[in-house]
Amino acid sequence: MTFAETTTTIIKHNRGLDPFLLTGIALILAFGIVMVTSASYIIAAGKFGDGFYYAKKQGLAMVVGLGIMYLFSLINPQFWKLAAYPFLGIGILLLGMVFVPGIGIEMGGSHRWLRLPFGFYFQPSELVKYALINFFAWSLEYRLLKYSIVKNGFIFILYEFF
Repeated sequence: MTFAETTTTIIKHNRGLDPFLLTGIALILAFGIVMVTSASYIIAAGKFGDGFYYAKKQGLAMVVGLGIMYLFSLINPQFWKLAAYPFLGIGILLLGMVFVPGIGIEMGGSHRWLRLPFGFYFQPSELVKYALINFFAWSLEYRLLKYSIVKNGFIFILYEFF
């Protein structure tokens, strides 16, 4: 399947929700809210007059994150395989741009952030984390199909990464 064929079928057919995965996500999110609330209640009450200030912010971030997660679940997995190299390349390019004056800014003595319009900032290393995971997943799948893991072993595949 070519990139052009994949981009026309980016949205996959929904097969329903995985209840085990959803339960795990719900437990992690609930644990996160409890930890944020217990760690910040006194500080938030003193600083903002609302002990649940940070918990509300965390809850809003969770809702936005769940929405983005749902949208990403609609994307055809074949798209991610074909986009592994371009995403990694874009990420590495953005990492280099943090050193360009006017685009990359210095905060706390290091260059890690890119200045975006409307007062927003972006840290390219966050994109590169996901790009590397996607690239290594694609690369591992490709090598598993190319070489028999039973015949050559897993160490042989790891050797090819480095």
